[in-house]
Amino acid sequence: MNAMIERLKNYNAINIDYQDIQSFSQALLFFSKHIKTLNHPKISLASKEGEGINLSEVFSQCSLELTFDENFSDYPLWLHTSGSSGIPKQIQKLFSQMCAEGRFLASFIQDLLKTPIEHILCSVQQQHLFGLTFGVFMPWFLSTKPQIQKTQPLIETIMDLAQDILIASPTLLNSISELNEVSSRFQNLKLIISAGSHLSESTRTRLKTRAKILDIYGSTETGVIGYSLGDGLKKFSLVQLEENASQELIVSSAWCERVQTLDIAQVQGDRITLLGRSDDIVKINDKRFSLYEIQAQIKSNPMISDCIVYPRDNRLATLVSLTPQGLEHFRLCGKQGIIQTIKENLQIKDKSYLRFFKITTQIPRNPQGKITKEQKQKAIDCKETILLHQVGEGEGYATFEGIIPEGCFFFDGHFIDFPIVPAFVQLGLAMECAKSLGVSFIDVKKISNIKFTSFLRPKDCCHLRLELKENSLSFKMFANQVQCFSGRALLGERNG
Repeated sequence: MNAMIERLKNYNAINIDYQDIQSFSQALLFFSKHIKTLNHPKISLASKEGEGINLSEVFSQCSLELTFDENFSDYPLWLHTSGSSGIPKQIQKLFSQMCAEGRFLASFIQDLLKTPIEHILCSVQQQHLFGLTFGVFMPWFLSTKPQIQKTQPLIETIMDLAQDILIASPTLLNSISELNEVSSRFQNLKLIISAGSHLSESTRTRLKTRAKILDIYGSTETGVIGYSLGDGLKKFSLVQLEENASQELIVSSAWCERVQTLDIAQVQGDRITLLGRSDDIVKINDKRFSLYEIQAQIKSNPMISDCIVYPRDNRLATLVSLTPQGLEHFRLCGKQGIIQTIKENLQIKDKSYLRFFKITTQIPRNPQGKITKEQKQKAIDCKETILLHQVGEGEGYATFEGIIPEGCFFFDGHFIDFPIVPAFVQLGLAMECAKSLGVSFIDVKKISNIKFTSFLRPKDCCHLRLELKENSLSFKMFANQVQCFSGRALLGERNG
């Protein structure tokens, strides 16, 4: 131990990047005991700058078995924000502030559940504040000292390993909610804790779990501010809130000195009504729109899984992903039907400003449920296509499979009220996959015997079989095991 301490004294910056949550916790406790001896180096959590030494290299030869001690030495931790509203920032949080927050939350959750907590499953990164607060600091103060298990945010793993408490992002919970069935272990959860972005009411409903669902409101700068159990947002009892002249929240607490936020809200007693962010209020032709409010209304629709609204060309571009119910409606009524149901549920004036609508398979949020402004723009401009993967090959034949994404660009204008994959796209897929047999489009002299016998539609399972015999390439395509397209290409002389 002494040799390790002497080695660390040579560094003025140390990076903690353990993926194992137990080792990560041990590292924090180590610094709480030895930070003064080490001359207070800068402690970063998974720093992207690569500054200082990676702690795992030093600790690899030493086994630590430390427990939390109230007589700790305080020190600052440096975290990184998600950068969803601009450039990621470094935020300093004191170890003592994190302890105060963890102690309060442990008491809050024990009062909420009133049952022993033996196991916690954490699917979020502890290098970010959500995982750090609920996966590391809070468990130190739970009376039962629960076992903490860290897992990657994989749905199958979560379903199999669900424990007393699940810590998960809204993105993961939304994906779980869209499953036809969930495991009995998931049903037996006592509590689900979510943070990062607002958990929609439709997701809560679709989860169909007996567990309490605690949706946390806060930020890296402020720590936790409030919570919702499905009955509206309330502030935590140790949090003080003010509003400035622009209705932006100012937050103070035992774990947060007075912080000015960009969140616009109305506060009445312990109730908080979020109205959006000041940087999400846009002005178009002298009309003001709250992107947050519009997105919240759209996501309240049971057909909408996720949504972003973004200003574009003096209008509002709307990108949505669909729930299973929404997908069925899309297949029946097309994009026009989705647009109609969105506008029918909107309670804003000037709906005509929502001019550009796009359906996508999935909005590219990060594990914390955030998406940057640049990613929003790219997602709205992206042209989604069909990707078939080769699943079989042999002498003169190859087979391919894939699911038709509902976000394909040609659904935007091709039969807008009844989406189908156009004939030219199906033929293009066949010719693209023919490259696996050494055939390119320039080899084709003539295409004959083309037959379209059934529709290929969004979310259909597509199966393509190609056969090459001498100078003839035949192709058959199936939609959910029903043949929908066939034909033959006559080939000229080919090299090789």
